[in-house]
Amino acid sequence: MNRLTPALILLAVFIGHNHTQGQGQEQINAALSVSHVPNPVGEPTRDGDMYKWQFKTEVKNNLTIPLKITDFGFYFYEHGEWVLRNFNRRPLTSVDFAKRYTEGDKVVGGWIQPGRVAVNSDHWVKHPRPIAPRSKWTYTAEDSAGNIYKVEAEIELIPAVIDQVSWAETHRSQLIEISGRVLGVDNHPVAGAHLHLSSFHDRERINSVVAAEDGSFSLQALKPDLFRLSVFAVGHERFTIPLMLVDTDKNIKLDIKPAPHDFDQGKSDRVLPTVMAGNENSRVQKIWTLDQMVQKRQAAFQSAMGEHHEAKKDMREFRFDWSETVATLKTHMMDKNELGLRQYAAIQLGQLPTGTGEIDSETILEIVEILPPGSKLWSAVPHLPQMLAHHYGMAMQEKFLNDFVESNPDRVVRAMSLAQLAMMAQFAQDKKAAAQYYEKLKTEYGDVKEIQHQLGTLNPDKRIIAGKPVPDFEVKLLDEDETASNKTLLGKFYLIDFWAIWCGPCIQEMENLHSVYEKYKSKNFEILSLSVDHKLEDVKKFRQEKWKMPWLNAFIEGGFESELVKKFEVFGIPKPILVGSNGLILEEGGPLRGDALKSTLSKYLEGTN
Repeated sequence: MNRLTPALILLAVFIGHNHTQGQGQEQINAALSVSHVPNPVGEPTRDGDMYKWQFKTEVKNNLTIPLKITDFGFYFYEHGEWVLRNFNRRPLTSVDFAKRYTEGDKVVGGWIQPGRVAVNSDHWVKHPRPIAPRSKWTYTAEDSAGNIYKVEAEIELIPAVIDQVSWAETHRSQLIEISGRVLGVDNHPVAGAHLHLSSFHDRERINSVVAAEDGSFSLQALKPDLFRLSVFAVGHERFTIPLMLVDTDKNIKLDIKPAPHDFDQGKSDRVLPTVMAGNENSRVQKIWTLDQMVQKRQAAFQSAMGEHHEAKKDMREFRFDWSETVATLKTHMMDKNELGLRQYAAIQLGQLPTGTGEIDSETILEIVEILPPGSKLWSAVPHLPQMLAHHYGMAMQEKFLNDFVESNPDRVVRAMSLAQLAMMAQFAQDKKAAAQYYEKLKTEYGDVKEIQHQLGTLNPDKRIIAGKPVPDFEVKLLDEDETASNKTLLGKFYLIDFWAIWCGPCIQEMENLHSVYEKYKSKNFEILSLSVDHKLEDVKKFRQEKWKMPWLNAFIEGGFESELVKKFEVFGIPKPILVGSNGLILEEGGPLRGDALKSTLSKYLEGTN
């Protein structure tokens, strides 16, 4: 194939609406076309520790009427299915499309005019290995009559052949083979099963293989590290095996039996997946058993917490017994003969929800003895150092986190530890130290996605801060044919609340919000909730079935990519902002969360009419 030939994949499905009869219909239609140029995309360039393939994408409207791109997304083929890999793992919107497809014919509000072509010349795919992953872009469009059009185009990427060889040579001493068979419950081979080795931290795919007809498979990994091996087979439930590899490991052999699909998840005699590693890999077997135990307790914890919340009970009164889990993990941490098992148990113990009463400074010392701050294995759980630091006093927190900043080989671990130090300095109102930390973070780790929220919060030039005017805004209200803006709300105290139905902490704030609204709604106080959800229908259903939210509500089209969200510097949610009657910001963030919300509002509203 000519490497400069663009791939053209025409629209596969048009979903129209017969407005007379009110019924949908499906038919083949070539309304949109997408092409990637060049395709195949040539060998990648190096971008730090990543391999980068670059190309141009053109989206053409082949109809005689305008079409609006309503959502689009980038996907990797992982675990036997296409997985959305956009930033924030959500579909992009018409707002995003207008911003990104700025070349070719003009795109306004996501609309492509008849016969016109929208172009993005700066598309790229990044991957930590020189082996090219399968990937594609998908697009959904709508015309003015409400008809829906869908199109997708896969990208063919040429691997970096020379780098694959040099990569293997460089890491030969660290390479380990993971092999075995995938068998059904009847002990017959499961042909065509997909196995995917991925990072424990962000599930970035590292290696993949399809089992042969006899169920056998083989793939390679680098040691020492902690991985997830995901198994996907038609007719069986997908599940994940944790693999803790240490320097002394040779090869790992596994007999894997995925469980057949069973839609009755609560049935006591359900067939469960099994993993047999044999005596030579007894650690893998022990870790698998330990992981199943921890997952079972975590599921019970989530279920109990959900029931407590559904009953609208005070979450401060929620309790869960982790003592047996903690005791089991501590026992495995003392197994001097199995370093990998000790390390995995330490990681799992450190990640248990706070408030168990079992994690103290002595336990943390035991964890750090097993996993020193310079260990590469922290890259599997880069958030863990800052979680553990909370168990120390302020002075010890600084020393603890600095050890990771100075000695850990992983950039994400160093960045997240440094970001926590910066947040501590800001909380202590040490402006000089906070500014120094911020400058270092921005200069050395500005590209690390895990700290973007902290970078936004620490920015000394941010607009959303007490004493500054609330930015100009205007939103269409959901429950009435009116708008709300900084001008219409002038003269009132009001709480702006950025939220979403998928945000657990946002939902936990609902009880407090309803309570303070009832108390202060007659005291010149209002709440304006701004949803960044993907679908308005989801918000409406939530308010009908869960929490009424009887105050002002609006839906922000474009979510985190919208101009409004960026103007208000929303890097994470919930994001509460209290505005005074004069239009100046009074408080934001922490003082407006949990119990602090009531005391903060009392300070400003008690005594008002």
